[in-house]
Amino acid sequence: MPQVRFHRPRQFLLLTLLVIVLLSVSLRALLSDFGGSRSDPAQASTLGSPQARAGDPKDNRTSTRGLFPPLRVDRPDANTSSPPRPRIGNLSEHALSLRQARGRAEIVTRVRTDDPLVFLTIDDGSWTPPGVRRWFANTGVPATAFLTDVEVGGSYGYFRRLSDEGVVVENHAVHHQFLRGASYAHQARELCGASERFQREFGQVPKLFRPPFGAYDDTTRVAAQACGMPWLILWSATITDGKISYQGFHRLRKGDIVLMHFTSNALRDLEAFRSAAKASHLQPADLSAYLSQTFSPNPHIH
Repeated sequence: MPQVRFHRPRQFLLLTLLVIVLLSVSLRALLSDFGGSRSDPAQASTLGSPQARAGDPKDNRTSTRGLFPPLRVDRPDANTSSPPRPRIGNLSEHALSLRQARGRAEIVTRVRTDDPLVFLTIDDGSWTPPGVRRWFANTGVPATAFLTDVEVGGSYGYFRRLSDEGVVVENHAVHHQFLRGASYAHQARELCGASERFQREFGQVPKLFRPPFGAYDDTTRVAAQACGMPWLILWSATITDGKISYQGFHRLRKGDIVLMHFTSNALRDLEAFRSAAKASHLQPADLSAYLSQTFSPNPHIH
């Protein structure tokens, strides 16, 4: 029998090695598939959860991390019977999880009340007029400051001193921009972000929200409720440069909500408010406290 001679042994050796490598890869894939099919179902559901994927920095599926961090769920310790308190740091995450929430903040333009009360509100925070803290300290007039985080900027010390004199800080969003028509995620970030900042700066979470420019839609109401603010506050009278503009009347009425701004004429506007309240025999009152103590959400308002 004639011998078969390979004239190209080097090519034959390379071909043999290639076949061995292909067989090894195929065998490894089969073993991996077999092992994966026998994995623990409970473990598989945990690894497939959004929380697990969000914890893996190599997973590109967490595309919303730039907007909100993944929702954290605090579980009680096995040795304790009471669940942990919710953390204000999770407020934005909580609101994002409630994008289908049915609750809506109530719209308050004027409080319908038989009590001879009027409510002063001051917006924005880009100006820090001197003498305002002394005015509140001397008069004892309660007021609500609807602050915008970006407008306040580095002046939080000024407003903390006002807070020490009884001025209650409430929410006017992170940026002073139109919210009407914006997405739920954007509006929740604007509202909850401001509440989180104010909680850190003033030690309490806002209960009231005033939309910038008074512009809102149904999404704004849902976001306000989800961010812990059951009342959306508008106004029934305004003060500018010491002059009061009324809505349909020529004087302040019971339950009126008066709007002014932190401007260089703030002291003049404050005096105009006090004079108008006195002329109408009305007592200035704390809007947040009055709504919280007198009404549950869905109060008699219009």
